[in-house]
Amino acid sequence: MYRSCSSYADQSRCVSELADASLALKAKLGYSDPDARTVSLDNITAIARSGQMLLNLLDSWAKGDELIRTVIPQLLGLQTATPDGVRMAGDMLNKSAKLSLVVLGQFQVENVLRNLARELGLPDTGAQFYRCARAVLAAVGISSDRMDVLNTAARIRNSLHANGIHRQQHPSESPCVTIRGVPYDFRDGHPVSCASWEHIAHALEASVGVLEEVFLAPVVRAIPDPMMDQYAWEQATRP
Repeated sequence: MYRSCSSYADQSRCVSELADASLALKAKLGYSDPDARTVSLDNITAIARSGQMLLNLLDSWAKGDELIRTVIPQLLGLQTATPDGVRMAGDMLNKSAKLSLVVLGQFQVENVLRNLARELGLPDTGAQFYRCARAVLAAVGISSDRMDVLNTAARIRNSLHANGIHRQQHPSESPCVTIRGVPYDFRDGHPVSCASWEHIAHALEASVGVLEEVFLAPVVRAIPDPMMDQYAWEQATRP
């Protein structure tokens, strides 16, 4: 659930809800641990919990916890713990962790959809997530408007890679998407204002909701457990 956050603690609770949603879906599906559907949800949970821990650390730092004010400079190798240096260190941790959440979380969504495309015998869509996701939605009979949800975190990720500026990737993309009552604005060439922790967590949680629809589709339910995770297999068998 999205809420406007005024503290790291508030943001931590938003990210925690992303982890909770992933765990709930995993329990509902009941697939084995090696199954690619389980792997994706386990990894989203772990990525969210990592972000949550960092936000809890930053919350203690923001409240003036003296131990944390010592720990944060040590984490980055600062020799002198000046107030400005500590503030800079905290800002760096915050920005890098937020980027990690959207990059790694979105990768899990993309990876499991590619695994499903393989199992469903869909034509190779190359490296394009948009084409792959649309093909999977069509194959399982889910409305293509779910692409607005699945693609939102990807658009946030891409904007962060471009110093916060949105660059339109597909002509059919809408400049404004509303997810569960929360607007996300993406105007080509303009700064993105929907890349906060709470926006990212909300977008990824909504993507988990779309994954639930996909995973529960009869044609996907018919895929034997365990479904192979191509990425994990390649990593395990790499010389």
